[in-house]
Amino acid sequence: MSKAKYRVKNWSEYNKALKQRGSVTFWLDEKAIAQWWHDTPNGKRGRDLTYSDQAIVTFMMLQAVYKLSLRSTEGFLNSLFKLMDVPLKSPDYISVSKRARTVKVKIPRPSGPVAHVVFDATGLKVFGEGEWKVRKHGQEKRRTWRKLHLGVDVESQQVVCEELSLVNVGDNEVLPTMLKKMGRRKVGKVTGDGAYDTKECYREIARKNAIPCIPPRSNARYWRGDHPRNDAVKALKQGQLAQWKHDTGYHQRSLAETAMWRFKSLTGERLRYHSYNAQVGEGYVRVAVLNKLTRLGMPVSEMVR
Repeated sequence: MSKAKYRVKNWSEYNKALKQRGSVTFWLDEKAIAQWWHDTPNGKRGRDLTYSDQAIVTFMMLQAVYKLSLRSTEGFLNSLFKLMDVPLKSPDYISVSKRARTVKVKIPRPSGPVAHVVFDATGLKVFGEGEWKVRKHGQEKRRTWRKLHLGVDVESQQVVCEELSLVNVGDNEVLPTMLKKMGRRKVGKVTGDGAYDTKECYREIARKNAIPCIPPRSNARYWRGDHPRNDAVKALKQGQLAQWKHDTGYHQRSLAETAMWRFKSLTGERLRYHSYNAQVGEGYVRVAVLNKLTRLGMPVSEMVR
């Protein structure tokens, strides 16, 4: 059987969006400039200037998009202000390193109810050897990761909830927290892989009045009562799990994996900041970058017959 072929039918619009991604004015827009204030703490001279959250977030966005170091980003921003003839100054790299631990990141998101959210997690390297070195000489103890958990809206492909955790935190432990982050937003359907097959995850999904779409583990048993999970367990025991996945639309979960790939390809696979709290801030800023790029435009494919 030949593999289906697809083509992008909105190539002209998507091509413009790809070009816009590199525009400096897209990242340093009028809103960012208008909110770029700073003052001296307690009115005392000689102390470090305190910058607005918008200034710190814009700094971190530019650092992520153009993959610069802290010092290089400071110089890059100051040169931009000089070229734009704007009387502003970049935060110094030490201040950004400190403020990254507490900065409030406003992530652009689609509003209103979400028909279908897909969940997944991936690892982000903190420090340690590269893949070639591990393959050649083995893994050392200093290899450390953080886990990025994303909930992606199937329709808009934007991230609607996120969390950064230590590597030893299970996916099922984070899902309830992420759903609670969505507040009162209505969710129609929640899809995740077998890692989310726990009673706590199902309870939180039920609180959102959403339909769960989670495949059971290989040794799964029926739960008491008329639980929605039992249909998937029945399909598993009858050898019809593949058909169950097709009927429930489980394969749309791949959009979460696509979002992970886009996150890493656009902003990198490694976290730059050293403290855990700063890494959380960095992760959220990079999610904001991903959503901002997604809103510019995404490819729309159609099957070629």
